[in-house]
Amino acid sequence: MIRVCEVRRREAVTVNKPNPQAVGLYRHMGVEVYRRIDCGEEGGPYPLLYMRWENHRS
Repeated sequence: MIRVCEVRRREAVTVNKPNPQAVGLYRHMGVEVYRRIDCGEEGGPYPLLYMRWENHRS
């Protein structure tokens, strides 16, 4: 429960797309995908999902 509270304080998280368990957990917690990339931030072949709380306003 402590870890969930720590994650909830963040506005956004970055999740590896090939990790459906993590994606499912965050979606269950009310986090939605707002950006997808096919290559990691350092250029590697690691698809990432940028997720934020659905009530977040940018």
